[in-house]
Amino acid sequence: MVRVHRAEKPNADRSEFDRRLADLLAPSPKTIAALARRIVALVAGMHPEMEAAVRFGWQSVSFRHPGAGYVCGVFPRPDRVLLLFEHARQLTDPHGLLEGDTRQVRFIALKPSVRIPETGIADLLAEAIALRDRPRRRLRR
Repeated sequence: MVRVHRAEKPNADRSEFDRRLADLLAPSPKTIAALARRIVALVAGMHPEMEAAVRFGWQSVSFRHPGAGYVCGVFPRPDRVLLLFEHARQLTDPHGLLEGDTRQVRFIALKPSVRIPETGIADLLAEAIALRDRPRRRLRR
């Protein structure tokens, strides 16, 4: 797993993540690949404590928070990019961005021609992390 955040992170880690991301996005149309990169950078910039990892099996970039676990993923599709939230059914979604009707997962469908709702994404990320963030328990010896 490669962290995608801080400038002080070794360049080798960042280069490896970038290489894997480029491989993931290679089959995508250029506009979709560019949008996916923007969403990955946006999420990573909003919560630099999260780790991002390219998951070829899921065809996505997953974001994991140290206390909340898996929070969201960026899924490039042929005509759009999905920003999927794992426990989004429990989120308030004040901006009305979330789609889907499964038992726990919801997503925001993003298209290259539409403005990215940065404020709404920031609010959903903060709420998703707060909802699941658990302090680490110390093991008794």
